Amino acid sequence: MTRSISLGRFGVVGDVHAQDARLELLLGLYAQMNLDAVLCCGDIVDGPGDPNRCASMLQEAGCFVVRGNHDRWMAEGVLRDLPDAHLLTDLSPTVTEWLDSLPATISFKSPRGPIELAHGVGSDDMNRLREDSYGYALEVNEAWQQLVRSKRATLIVKGHTHYREVFTMQDIIVVDGGTLLDHGPPGGVIIDLSDETYLPVDFDGSGSIARDEVSLPKATDQDD
Repeated sequence: MTRSISLGRFGVVGDVHAQDARLELLLGLYAQMNLDAVLCCGDIVDGPGDPNRCASMLQEAGCFVVRGNHDRWMAEGVLRDLPDAHLLTDLSPTVTEWLDSLPATISFKSPRGPIELAHGVGSDDMNRLREDSYGYALEVNEAWQQLVRSKRATLIVKGHTHYREVFTMQDIIVVDGGTLLDHGPPGGVIIDLSDETYLPVDFDGSGSIARDEVSLPKATDQDD
């Protein structure tokens, strides 16, 4: 799926996992930040919270959302013995329909070139690309190698690993949104391509707080 919107400054929501209270705080902060868009990496379900409320807030905020592996598993009825797993009967019909409509990837324009949003890498929602991926593990990562060969993105926004990080890999900037679960640590990221910075957003005891901006990594910061 391709969107004609051009992103200059945007917020990222990592894996949600039904954390409705934290999602409300993060979206509330983003609403005050004059962003072009908010991108969500999926995994709306399977967590200690309200997936219906999460889905409603994401839709009401106009977020761009992709399907995560947990969303897919729930639709397929597999691995429902996981901790805090949701069943289709836990969701309203409208939320079920919305989750079923989520794409695997969404592409955007930007001043830095095309951006791709996915849960993992491309259509591989189980892909665990990390900053410390290298050597043979990177060579056999077919979704990543196909992305590099296609040159369809100069920046990707992803989730799945639950590790929030921003790095470069083979001349592509990778933004991992992390998660809203406790072991993330929970939070979000604001990317500004005009001044080439990213702003990590963390949660304190009373809500979300923004930390100091950090420069985006350059393409030469990490070798393949």
